[in-house]
Amino acid sequence: MEKNQYELCIEVLRRLGKAGGRSKEEKSIKDRNTAVGILKALIDKGEIDLIKEIFNSLLPKWKEKVLKELHEAKEPTISDHL
Repeated sequence: MEKNQYELCIEVLRRLGKAGGRSKEEKSIKDRNTAVGILKALIDKGEIDLIKEIFNSLLPKWKEKVLKELHEAKEPTISDHL
């Protein structure tokens, strides 16, 4: 079953938020890169408002985690949209 854009966005932000907490650095990098790639694709499809809506619904602690991971991935263009 294919995920809709809303579910996909939630999953991507969740994965990005958890990436920094991984015990294995390789897994952390893989999760971060995968999430960033999907976020870029969603932005390219014009889903930035959906990403913002979901990001803004996150708890402050999770927002910080997501922004930290975007900084680690050197993706200021994505974090600027949020």
